[in-house]
Amino acid sequence: MITYQLKHLVDNSLIQATKKPVWDSGVWDCGSSRWSDPGQSLYQDATTGHDLMKPITFYLAFSVSERTAIKTSNDAIVKEFWAAYQLAASQSDELIDPDSTAIVGGLAYLAGQTVAPQPVIAAPIITAARIAQIQAGTPGGF
Repeated sequence: MITYQLKHLVDNSLIQATKKPVWDSGVWDCGSSRWSDPGQSLYQDATTGHDLMKPITFYLAFSVSERTAIKTSNDAIVKEFWAAYQLAASQSDELIDPDSTAIVGGLAYLAGQTVAPQPVIAAPIITAARIAQIQAGTPGGF
């Protein structure tokens, strides 16, 4: 889940925001509050996490070969990951949280980043570098 914050660079305090902080003409607009910063030197955007996304955005973040490998896998955990995606996609108003425990764990598993005693995938489907791209909803291509 995304957390919108503005960081004060002098004392490192964090200011909660209701939208992604945007600096324009000497002022940080944080939705419900605005902060003066003429030289853009007092504050910085400290937003963490990823935006919620539509199931199709999450789906298209995987490349065609990754999607094919997931759909045709005989691995029980990969099958469960795909079933959970299909369930989310069938809920017309349900958004996917790319920072949820299920997604983070599923992507780690697909990349072969889990270690015993957790289940370990025999042949990773995605690379470790792809995890952040998928969580950001960056289209995967072919």
